[in-house]
Parts: sequence; structure tokens; C-alpha cells
Amino acid sequence: MGTEIYWFSGTGNSLSIARTLNSMLSEQGKLLPMAALYEKNNNTTDADVVGFVFPIHLGDAPWVVKEFVKKTHFTLKPYIFAVATCNANPHDCLPLFHELLKKCSQTLALGEIIEMPGNALVTEPNIEQERLDAAPGRVAEIGRKINNREIALQKDKDMDIPANPMIDRIYNAMKRFKVSSQCDGCETCQTVCPLDNISLVENTPQWGQKCTACWACFHWCPQEAITIEVPTIGNRRRYHHPDITVTDIASQHVRRDK
Repeated sequence: MGTEIYWFSGTGNSLSIARTLNSMLSEQGKLLPMAALYEKNNNTTDADVVGFVFPIHLGDAPWVVKEFVKKTHFTLKPYIFAVATCNANPHDCLPLFHELLKKCSQTLALGEIIEMPGNALVTEPNIEQERLDAAPGRVAEIGRKINNREIALQKDKDMDIPANPMIDRIYNAMKRFKVSSQCDGCETCQTVCPLDNISLVENTPQWGQKCTACWACFHWCPQEAITIEVPTIGNRRRYHHPDITVTDIASQHVRRDK
């Protein structure tokens, strides 16, 4: 019983939202990181209120979020809500998440979008600040809806959308990292990677095959030594949520021995 909020975050936007939202609930619950749980096949929740907070990646939930949901057993029929953070168009993210839950014999009771500073497409500094300033009020509104157990069922998609090969190409490009001579081997990238996908070889980061393109490594690198081969990103400035720390982001995964 009780409330559980599952979260995933790279720059800290979604973690900040999850924390703030939990503080506004009449029955505060547990904050649980999906990155630490997605590989387990025996995830079980008996909470009667279950929330998911995550960023939108290319119009959908990150694959690690979807993998976690697929492997989770709900012992009850809980009130389920999802809060997705994004910089641009959310596309079909919430309807897709609703469909995923239906495959688990569950229903998305409430789905909400919160605009936050982007981790990929550039957001002007004044807009970033406006969104950060507006977020607490938006979260309070969502918290009220949850406390009142409001229902806003997501509409099913009108039709199945065929896989877009361009999306796959963009997604793969978003995981092509380069490391400049500014890298001093500080291990911050390895520390913040939610999926423990980065190892240091001769003091230089190397990426494995589990990248979810959260770009925590890019944004948290203190030397700005990591770049990404996406032309539209260019030399965008780094960003992470001002209230979130490296330790906060690192808390969402169990570090494996290298």
C-alpha cells in the first residue's frame, strides 16, 4: 500500500520534479530509481498510488523506463500517474505510455507534461529560467490532481505509426560521443551515467552498448570535454538542474565493478 514514485533523470529535471511532487502529496511516498531496477525480473509493487517521472526522448519514454514497466508486477490496480518533462513537442509520449501500461493490465489515470530546459535542443537562457520558475506552480497543480485522484484517461492513438528509420538514425547519432584533450580523467561521466555504461580506459571514457542518450555525461562533465556528433547541437552550453547534484544523479544506479 502507500505511494511509490519511480524516476529516471539525466540532467536532474525529472528528479527535481519527482522530489517536489512527492513533497506536495497528502501521502508522501518512496522515490525509487528505475535505472537501479530495470534489469531485475521480479519488480513488484503493492502500492495503491504509483507514479512515473521521466524525460521525453524523441517523442517517447526512454527505453530504460519502458523496460522497467514491462518487468514490473502490479499486485493491485493502483492509481497510476505519469509526469513527463520535455523541451519541445511531447508527440505521442503519454498515449504510448498508456498503451505500455495496458499491456501490463493497468491504466494511466493521469498523464501530465512539464516543459523544462532542454538537454538536447538549445533553450534560450531566459526561457530556461522562465520554465524553472514556473515548475513549482505546475507541480503543485499536478499534486492537487493526484491528491483528488482525478482521472484524465489518455486517448489511444488513432492508428499504429510505422517505425521511422530516421528516428533510429537520429537516436544513434545522439550516442556518438567524442572526448577532447581537456579530459582529465576525473570520472564524473562514469559516476553520473545512470546505466553504468561508461568505463575509463587509460583515463579516457569509453561507452558501452546500453546508452539511453540522457546526456548526463555531456552536461555534468566539469571540463566540458565531451562532445556529441549532432550538428544541430553545435557547441551548446551545458545544463543541469540547479537544485540537483552529481551525487543525486549517481544515486540512481548500482555501480558495478569494472
